[in-house]
Amino acid sequence: MGCDIHPYLEYRKPGFPLWWGWQVGIDRNYDLFRAMGLEQRGSPEIKPVVSIRGLPLDLSYECEQGWERWKADAHNPSWLTFLEFNAALRASHPSHSKQTASVTAKIIAIAMFEFVSQGYEVRLVFWWDN
Repeated sequence: MGCDIHPYLEYRKPGFPLWWGWQVGIDRNYDLFRAMGLEQRGSPEIKPVVSIRGLPLDLSYECEQGWERWKADAHNPSWLTFLEFNAALRASHPSHSKQTASVTAKIIAIAMFEFVSQGYEVRLVFWWDN
């Protein structure tokens, strides 16, 4: 049985109370999942960038709706900033790894960079299911 991720890219202007977001896709990559905090999967040599944090209290409407649909089967909800997600991408494909970061994960990192460069706060909120 595989493990899939349910990621939502969220952004807001600094100081604004509401986040906007939408669901994005990341291909199954256990080394990346481990670098994002899911220590039960991936190469043991890869260290998580951060520990599992739980969901932020101020989820976007879109993410909150997704969580409501999946929470019965979801586990290890968390979130990463732009810098943390980039660090997870780098950590997930060291020279000894057989997996590489997916194109979709790289596109998400580029989108996060674009939001940051325009002055937005950005984060990737996610959970997994089995």
